[in-house]
Amino acid sequence: MTVSTSENVYKFVKDCIQIKEKIECINKINKDETKKAKQNEIVKEIRNQNSNKLSKYNVDYSKFENCIKEIEAEEEEKKSIEEKKNRFLNNRNPCSHDHSKERQLYEKNSTEKIKASNVFNEQGKKAFHEKNYKLACLYFRKGLIQLDYSFPEDKKEQDEQNELEIKLHLNMALTNLHMADYYNCISECSTVLNLDKNNVKAFYRRGQAYMSLDLYSKAKEEFQKVEKIDPHDKNIKKSLLELERKILIYDKKKKLLCSKMFSSNEKEVSSNNCDTQVDKTKNNFEKKDDSGEQTKSIPNCNSLSDTPKDTRIVNRNNNLKQVHKDSNLNIKGVPNEGTDNNSYKHKGQDYLFMLNNSKLFGKNSEFFLINNIFIYLFICFILLLLLYILIFIVIFYKHASMLYINISILIYGHMNAY
Repeated sequence: MTVSTSENVYKFVKDCIQIKEKIECINKINKDETKKAKQNEIVKEIRNQNSNKLSKYNVDYSKFENCIKEIEAEEEEKKSIEEKKNRFLNNRNPCSHDHSKERQLYEKNSTEKIKASNVFNEQGKKAFHEKNYKLACLYFRKGLIQLDYSFPEDKKEQDEQNELEIKLHLNMALTNLHMADYYNCISECSTVLNLDKNNVKAFYRRGQAYMSLDLYSKAKEEFQKVEKIDPHDKNIKKSLLELERKILIYDKKKKLLCSKMFSSNEKEVSSNNCDTQVDKTKNNFEKKDDSGEQTKSIPNCNSLSDTPKDTRIVNRNNNLKQVHKDSNLNIKGVPNEGTDNNSYKHKGQDYLFMLNNSKLFGKNSEFFLINNIFIYLFICFILLLLLYILIFIVIFYKHASMLYINISILIYGHMNAY
């Protein structure tokens, strides 16, 4: 089959093919150019990165330079501040504190200062009687300040000043005692005793402060010193009686605590004969405590013979009777008047209540004896040992059962293999 075409069509197709080839060539050239451009860009970026790295080093050096500049600026500021300080110190007044009032005090005469301190003493006394103790302390302190800046010329003025100073310190001690500031009271009294060694009031008030701090031995020493100096003083006798009373109360409390810690209440006696004999001894004690006679020895019982339990029961009864006596306040040298008597009765009743409560532990008292404590410790040790053995047996039994199962599995496997 033949196809006839004109020359124009042939030329047109030929031109089209040439154009297409040209376009393809142009596209190839463009692609190559774009690739080259990309490669050039990559190379430029790499070069820029390298150049940037170099610039970073340059920036770091510049940072160091900036730091140096900052340090220099700080040093200059410090220097300027120091210069300002030196200028201020050189140009300021010799004393910045206002001492005008002290100068006024210093320039006054000693007689004027003594008068002013007397005025402050009187004002402090008024405040003390009004029970404004803080204000009283302030006035007494002002009076002492007046005397600190006074320098007497004559012996009379010196004696007046010493007397006034002692009065002010004693008044300060008394106000501190009423304010329950006992340590300051003691210090004020000691300053008075440095000025006057045989001052009765200073010893007495220092003893009161020690007594309120429960330092009974020191208080007793102070009161005894007062008694040596002035044996006819009524206040010292009262304070000594009060101190003895406090010591007695303290000793009783101490004994009760010790008896509770270490006493052992025995079991009740089983036989009726011994019970009757113990009741008889109790009645004898009650009768002869009222009459003031001495008690007889307790008759021996067959079941309690050659044992210390009967004497312990008697001692317990004696302790109860002594507490009864103490609760009635038949103590020598202690007054049985006023509110003190009632307080002692209440305290005696408290002691009795404590002793009666201790009877609750009578049944189990032998368990808590110190003599038998080693036996109980030994029993506890044996129990712990038995418990340990039991735990060991249980664990061993579990492991043995597991071993038996494993061995049986192995034997069964070998049997199947054969």
